[in-house]
Amino acid sequence: MDTNGRSTAFITTGDAQRRALWLRLFGEEWLPVKAARPRWQAVRGELNETEILAFDLDAARLHPGARERFAHYVAQKTGISYTAAMHQVDGWPLKAAGCTVETAVSSNPMIRPFVFAREQLGGVGAYAAA
Repeated sequence: MDTNGRSTAFITTGDAQRRALWLRLFGEEWLPVKAARPRWQAVRGELNETEILAFDLDAARLHPGARERFAHYVAQKTGISYTAAMHQVDGWPLKAAGCTVETAVSSNPMIRPFVFAREQLGGVGAYAAA
């Protein structure tokens, strides 16, 4: 199928705690991501830096209020300023384990696409939180 570059990727999670966090932070169960395939990314943990398979959050496609709530959450969790967090939320790594990818395709880029193809991702270690 030729989509002429008009496909949109979202992820969902089967983890109840993670879904509740997403609903609280974003008001959505589906989060927009920049690509339908995750990539290996280095992230800072509590003790050291580690690599995880993760999607890049497409914050530009979130509601402005959701972006602001998430930036506040990131600022609290990381100890950085809210302003710095606002600059970091676009492309924020979302752990891929336990996520389902849904790709929406539309022939008209002005209309939100609603035709989805699903792909389940799992078994990538114990990474299941946002």
